[in-house]
Amino acid sequence: MKALKKVKQRIDPRYYNGGMFLGLNGICVKSHGGMDAYGFSRAIIVAANLVSQGYNKKVATEVEQLMSQESFMTASALADSGMS
Repeated sequence: MKALKKVKQRIDPRYYNGGMFLGLNGICVKSHGGMDAYGFSRAIIVAANLVSQGYNKKVATEVEQLMSQESFMTASALADSGMS
């Protein structure tokens, strides 16, 4: 029974409620419209965890590193010229 409860929690959409928006200067978690109080509270917990883990800074650092790579710059230039 304990194993079944764990599986139920892992597939419960309320536990993983919300989607993260990138490109913002803060954390934005969009909760699903028909969610109950538990699901909404989970979305708030996800947002709080992202803030406490410095998620925005990590994403910004990764994007900067990606943009500075020669292979990315070459692919980007090809895409801009329509030669991809």
